[in-house]
Amino acid sequence: MSLTRLLATRFFLSIIARNFAEAERLLDRLRERPTHTQWSKGYLTCLEGLMITFRSNNDKNLYMSRIQLDDRKIEELRKEFTRRSRAPLSGDYDRGYFKAWSEFMRIMGSRRLSSNQGLHGGPKRE
Repeated sequence: MSLTRLLATRFFLSIIARNFAEAERLLDRLRERPTHTQWSKGYLTCLEGLMITFRSNNDKNLYMSRIQLDDRKIEELRKEFTRRSRAPLSGDYDRGYFKAWSEFMRIMGSRRLSSNQGLHGGPKRE
């Protein structure tokens, strides 16, 4: 596993655990990585958006908090984001952005959230 992927995985796990100090440190390390392509800018934009949304604790802005997040839905979203990250007509920025979402869904799936649990680990809000 590359260092960048390891840092991103740890970032996603920190976000899910609401360990924002660690997530911010990992995000800073990812920003320092030497590649500054459109793909990496899109990827980082997604990570920054996840950080802002989770830190604000304002579920009304997070798409994921409005849907029933069971294993089937997580896998469905992962596949959709993966498809978008590979779309030949999308630009590099968009492909990087959706790759980050795809990886976040992979981590969410591995965490096996139950259908009665919200994104932040508490009860699902209707």
